[in-house]
Amino acid sequence: MRPFRRSTFGIGFGLAVLLACPALAGDKIFHLKNGRKIEGELIDDTPSDYIVRLPDGGTTRLAKGMVGSMEDAPPRERAPKPEVAPIATRTKPAKPRVVDENVESLRKALREVPTDSEGRAKAIDAIKNGFPLRSLVAIVAEPETAAAPAPLEQLLAVEILRQSPTADVRSLLADAIGNVDLEKGQPIQLASAIRTIGDENGALEKALLDEIEAVMPKGLNAGQLFSALDSVITAPSLPRVFGWLFTADKNNRASVGAFCKTVIVHSSDKEAAVAPLVDMVDVDKLPPLAALPPVLEVLAYSKKKATKLVGQIVTALEKRRPGKDDATDLDAALRSGYGALGAILDRDARDQLNRSIDNFDADFRIRVLDSLRTMPMDPPQVDKDFLQGLLDRMTPDKSAQDLTALAGVLDRLTGRHYGTDVNAWRRYLQSLPNR
Repeated sequence: MRPFRRSTFGIGFGLAVLLACPALAGDKIFHLKNGRKIEGELIDDTPSDYIVRLPDGGTTRLAKGMVGSMEDAPPRERAPKPEVAPIATRTKPAKPRVVDENVESLRKALREVPTDSEGRAKAIDAIKNGFPLRSLVAIVAEPETAAAPAPLEQLLAVEILRQSPTADVRSLLADAIGNVDLEKGQPIQLASAIRTIGDENGALEKALLDEIEAVMPKGLNAGQLFSALDSVITAPSLPRVFGWLFTADKNNRASVGAFCKTVIVHSSDKEAAVAPLVDMVDVDKLPPLAALPPVLEVLAYSKKKATKLVGQIVTALEKRRPGKDDATDLDAALRSGYGALGAILDRDARDQLNRSIDNFDADFRIRVLDSLRTMPMDPPQVDKDFLQGLLDRMTPDKSAQDLTALAGVLDRLTGRHYGTDVNAWRRYLQSLPNR
């Protein structure tokens, strides 16, 4: 799905059009203090800005402080309408590239900002008055790589954006999101600006959602877009994001899962945040095995609504016979299921884990125990009876592998490190209060 694109273009593109298009009657010519000229229709005159419709149809806002003078543009004849090629020979036009001719001049001005406080303040004021916000956003949106981190002028551009009218900046940031080139690197400073400025009307959230959905099928790293989205995402968008867990390919599955877990961790009401995913999962029509681990890891954050669902998923997986092509995916899904039960660990989850530990062969039992030992989430306060049940299984007839696995789970659940010393574990459990 192609993302929504706005139709407005930058001042630089407007200037390029001006050079090729004759002026229309009633247009104005704005002579900027930096020597440039902008021509267009004056559609609004506010106390601080001129709002100008450019010949390409876009609009721009000119701060009056950056305008030296204004005059009527001389009326000229319209250019003849070009002939249209027959449909049979017409080719699909390439997406026009928006070129902002102010960027390189702005970059030079940013590099020359002095370090002393007075000179710096004057230089920043001159940049604010002499260059459009769109040019600052263009610099902020430039990608970074490990070999080419953000230059100082990009960091300074972010600082100036933070001091600018937020409504104008948000609109331009939303436009910039749709033009990010992830093949060249990550838009780290763009994401930083979004996190700082925030969203208000949902435009940034929508632009990020659309762009992520556009780039994921290409296998591109959308890490910084996810980072920015985490700061502006709202509850109504969660079902859309959770849907990515079911559809993401192998190149994006881990990053989507990590993002969903981050969103839940930052949520003030984890139960409410996970609820849409609980409603989306149908035990009778489970998603592909490869998609289940991140789904189960997100469900693990629900201590109430998801317990029954996770148990049903685990039961369905335990009954499934692995094929030659999906054995690895099935094992990963089961491990995530047991880890989710271990993270929830209410009565139903404990009963399910006890059944899984006792009702299968030794290899399967080790799998369950290893899943608990290595689960990524910190467990809740564990019921003493469950710990005692694990300790009671550490009998002399058990293999060294069994004993090590049981001790590892006790270690993970309690934070204590007694290894396979049964007596040490028994003394520890005796010291715990009965509940």
